[in-house]
Amino acid sequence: MPDAIERPDPDGVYKIVVDMSTGGEENSEISRWVNNVARMVNLHGLAGVPKENIKVKVVVHGGAIFTVLNNEAYKKQFNVDNPNMPVYKALVDAGVEVLVCGQSMHARNFQKSDLYEGVDVALSALTTVTTYAAQGYTVLKF
Repeated sequence: MPDAIERPDPDGVYKIVVDMSTGGEENSEISRWVNNVARMVNLHGLAGVPKENIKVKVVVHGGAIFTVLNNEAYKKQFNVDNPNMPVYKALVDAGVEVLVCGQSMHARNFQKSDLYEGVDVALSALTTVTTYAAQGYTVLKF
């Protein structure tokens, strides 16, 4: 956007925790919320913010938990491959930490083995978001 007067500061450090509780609309398509995380990271990079200055944690819970299931578990739920996996892989490769709420897992009887391998389990979304907010992370709600 050559006419944009508001841009990320290439010298700034961006600490962002994404509180993602909304699932995808179509099980066979990439969730727009997962895509938004990728767009956010990419837009900061396109504005000149170096990878090491973008510190992003995605806390997945509620209806969004299905987006982090591995293909086997996703197919069991929806009869299609998980379309979000390539996006999550790219995010993890870019240094984004993806955390899934242990309480949401428990409520749905999911095990760690049901998750995409790049995902870590947190005690809860509530405690994870408040922990990082207290450390100066900006909270985005998706």
